[in-house]
Amino acid sequence: MHNKDNPNYKLYLAGIITENQYYEMLESKKHENQRNVVNFPIANLRRPNGQIGTQGVNSEQIADMLIHVAGLKVSMDMSMRELVDALKASPQAQDKLRKFIMHEAPIEVYALPDEQFHIKDGHHRAFLLNLLGDETVPAIVI
Repeated sequence: MHNKDNPNYKLYLAGIITENQYYEMLESKKHENQRNVVNFPIANLRRPNGQIGTQGVNSEQIADMLIHVAGLKVSMDMSMRELVDALKASPQAQDKLRKFIMHEAPIEVYALPDEQFHIKDGHHRAFLLNLLGDETVPAIVI
């Protein structure tokens, strides 16, 4: 039975998750401590101007994330371009970042009534994955 008020139902209708995934998510909702992470298409998070996850993103915050999460040795005074280039040059740092996002800090996404989606938490993470060319982001739909 479909619950049309469940945000995951909108994901199912949009073709982002399969019917089986939808039912698995409904079943797992019975266990409140479980979080359902899906590979959410970045294209569905783009704003009308084509940007993604740029709300409040600055180079100091990105440098901090690259240092503490990805293990890169970057300077806090590097430009955004330099930081992104440093990340792109290190497959190991990219892997660390992706694993962190998947297992510890997935992006949180709201399903809006007009069938659009909005990032609640994870603008910086989504921004970086988008710049790396990822087509999906690990996300929890709220």
